[in-house]
Amino acid sequence: MKDTKLNFKELFKIYSKKYPELFKFYERQRTISYIFIILTLFTVSFFGIFAIMPTLSTITTLKKQKADNELVAQKLKTKLNNLNQLKQLYSANTGAIQKVDAAIPETAQIPIVVKKVEALAQQNNLFISNIVTGPITLYPTENKTPPLYSYTLSMSLIGDTQNINSFISQIINLDRIIGIETIGSGATNENRSEVVITGRVFFYATK
Repeated sequence: MKDTKLNFKELFKIYSKKYPELFKFYERQRTISYIFIILTLFTVSFFGIFAIMPTLSTITTLKKQKADNELVAQKLKTKLNNLNQLKQLYSANTGAIQKVDAAIPETAQIPIVVKKVEALAQQNNLFISNIVTGPITLYPTENKTPPLYSYTLSMSLIGDTQNINSFISQIINLDRIIGIETIGSGATNENRSEVVITGRVFFYATK
């Protein structure tokens, strides 16, 4: 018995011969559909590139800015820690720094130095017969930064030897540095000791 069932290929051949126009229309529509799909994909890809590129560029820029900001933040954090340590160190040495500033200040302060010497002489029951300050000079060279200046302070004192020795010891240990350069001693007509002291007083100038 002959098989009357036709497969898909045989049916396609029969209908293509019987309805050729229908199949031509189908082929045209299928071709148009393919072209439309291809053009759509191309259009989406083409405009997608222009839409995505600025976004990718923005992302790259933001990543770089983030990395730079993190680096700056780390440096600022390190600097802040160093400043805090310096602040703690300064607080711990405030007393020593104040003593240094008082020992060699930024100005000559001649009247203040003279008053301190007079006060020490009075405490030791000494009479100051003469006290003279010399001219201000650069000490010792101009290579110091800031430059160090000095002036001489010469004084004549009359009193007991023990009190004079006490005065010399106190003036050496004065909060303001006075370097003793010369000491000359003698006696007065009243058989009292007399001493002539020349010291050098230092200060520096930042301007």
